[in-house]
Amino acid sequence: MPVRTLLAGAALVGAGFTLCGCGGGEDPTPAPTPAPPTPAPTIIEKAWSNHFDAAIAGADQGGDAALDKIMLDYDNESTIAFFNDVCEGNTGDPATKRDGYTEYKTLEEIRAFYKALFLQLGSSANLDKVGPTDGGPVVLSGDNAAANVFLTYRTNLTGEKEIKYATDSYSWQTKEGVAKLWKQNIVTTEPKRPCGDALNYVPGRDCTANQAVCDGWDNHFAAFGAGADVKNAENAGALEKIMLDYTPDSIVQVFDTRLETHSTFKTVDAIKGMFKQLFTDIDAAKGTNGIGLNVKILEVEPKFNGVFLVWESLSHPKATDTFVFNDAGKIIRQNIVVHTKIPTTVNVLV
Repeated sequence: MPVRTLLAGAALVGAGFTLCGCGGGEDPTPAPTPAPPTPAPTIIEKAWSNHFDAAIAGADQGGDAALDKIMLDYDNESTIAFFNDVCEGNTGDPATKRDGYTEYKTLEEIRAFYKALFLQLGSSANLDKVGPTDGGPVVLSGDNAAANVFLTYRTNLTGEKEIKYATDSYSWQTKEGVAKLWKQNIVTTEPKRPCGDALNYVPGRDCTANQAVCDGWDNHFAAFGAGADVKNAENAGALEKIMLDYTPDSIVQVFDTRLETHSTFKTVDAIKGMFKQLFTDIDAAKGTNGIGLNVKILEVEPKFNGVFLVWESLSHPKATDTFVFNDAGKIIRQNIVVHTKIPTTVNVLV
């Protein structure tokens, strides 16, 4: 959906109308029941509205005003992690190699990132299919770990500026009644963008910030590895093990860029069913050399209560996950974007 259409639809939310009956009569048409008052926007909704408006203004007009506006969402604890998934990531040298990966850690670096992005976009008319739902991004309000925004989009750009696919996952902190972006994970598919070595990257994880996040992730990763090969006898209990990471308050969202479908899993049973199907799909695509699972980016970040993962397999040529953990080490929010394999067609000759 073009951004201008999206914004036009959003402008209608909460709009009212009245019906006026003219002339007399003993049985006048009763007045319509007034619509309930529109709830006041939450702290996260206010921050997201500022962010989205600033991004549109920056794409259309550029200049310092849009940059000043979007920078209101960041502070000195904010970090943006960016990865272009046409690049190799850490393939070949997981300890230090991060081709196509960049971190923006200071306000100056974040501002420069947006300045370059606005120039690349050129106009909001170049944005397309803003999602992951038909209504646009999904905004989840709540306390720190529960506050989350999930955004996907494409562009009409070609050549050096092409952005074929893009997704952002935003995690927030509330400070003195104002929401500030804490960690933002961005994955794009930009065929013409140079990969290069990682910038501003320091390898390794520090679990002292929250050991529970590290423990939760280690359980999740081990269970996923076991469950991905459903014909492997070692996967016994993988589903039960992976579900130890979730609670009744967990929300998992999945967007498939090939099918352009968005799914939300809000209960423990629904999340378990999602993983059961995922394990089945991964195994079904297995070739002679296995399932082709490769981790391109894995950042375990207890200081952000999060994990940033980019992976691929024969069943899912592109996949990225952003995990947000609560302080007890349980996954409270998970945003997944995949590009599933095109089913093999069988031609039957009669």
